[in-house]
Amino acid sequence: MEVVGYLGVYSGDPATGLPAGFAGTATIAVNSIGPTLSAVINEVGPNGQFSSYDAVAAGSQTLDAPVALRNAFGGYNTGMAIQNLTGSAGTVSITYYTASGSVAATKSAPIAANGYLGVYQGSDIPAAGAYSAKISASAGITLAAVVNEVGPPTTGGAQLSTSYNTLSAGSPVVHLPLVENAGPDGWSTGEGIMNTGSGATLVTVSYFDPQTGQPIGSSVSQTLAPLAFWGVYQPSAGLPAGRRATATVTTGPGGAIAVICNEQSPTTFMSYDGQ
Repeated sequence: MEVVGYLGVYSGDPATGLPAGFAGTATIAVNSIGPTLSAVINEVGPNGQFSSYDAVAAGSQTLDAPVALRNAFGGYNTGMAIQNLTGSAGTVSITYYTASGSVAATKSAPIAANGYLGVYQGSDIPAAGAYSAKISASAGITLAAVVNEVGPPTTGGAQLSTSYNTLSAGSPVVHLPLVENAGPDGWSTGEGIMNTGSGATLVTVSYFDPQTGQPIGSSVSQTLAPLAFWGVYQPSAGLPAGRRATATVTTGPGGAIAVICNEQSPTTFMSYDGQ
C-alpha cells in the first residue's frame, strides 16, 4: 500500500488477504529511503475487550515483562505475543520470577524464522499470583513482544483488557505521568515494578502534586531482589484518596527497574510503560 499521511488497516478486511482465524505477526516497511513510520495497534476481542500497543521499531535478544499474571488480584491473567524479527529459526525461553526473586516457572519453545509464539501465563505458571518475566532468545535472534492483560468478567458480562510493550532495558529512574487514588474521574492506578539489575536494590515510589510539583502523600519503599516483582496499588500505597499525581520510581545506587502502570475504572482498563 502507498501511504501519504495516515493509513488505517483492519486485519479483518478481505483486502489484507489474511485467512479467517489468523494469529501471527506483521512487519510494516517503507519502500523508499528517507520516510519513517510510527504505528499503534488496536486489539478488539470478545466480551467487549479492547486494548492497544505501540509498533516496535527494533528488537532485542532479551526483553523484560514487569507484569505476568496467573489468576492474580481477583482473576487477572496475561498472555504474551512474541515475534522473531530475524530470518533464522531459534528458541525462546521465558523465566518467571516471584516477589522474592525466586524462579516460579520456566518455558522454552521453538520459534520459526519471522515467526510468532503465543504464550499464556494462565497455563505456564503453576501457582496463582503476580510475577515478572524475562524473555530470552537463542544466539542471533532478536525479539519483539507485547503482553495482554485480561480481567475477570464484570457483572454485566463484559471483560476488560489492556496491553503493554515489553522493555529491552531498565533504568535507575522511571517517571509515571499519571497515577490516581480514586481520582476526580473515578480512576485508580497500580504498578508492576521489576528489578532488572543484577543485585538487590531499594526501590522508592514518590508522588508529586500536578499543579505545584511539590511532594504529596507518603512515599513507599521496598528492597527488591534481582528480577523480583513488586506490585504497588495507589489506594494502599501513600497517595491520598481523591487525588491524582505524577510519580517517580527510583532505585538505590547502581540499580535498574522496569515499570508498567495500569489505570482502571469500573468500566475501563488501560496501561502504559513508565518512562
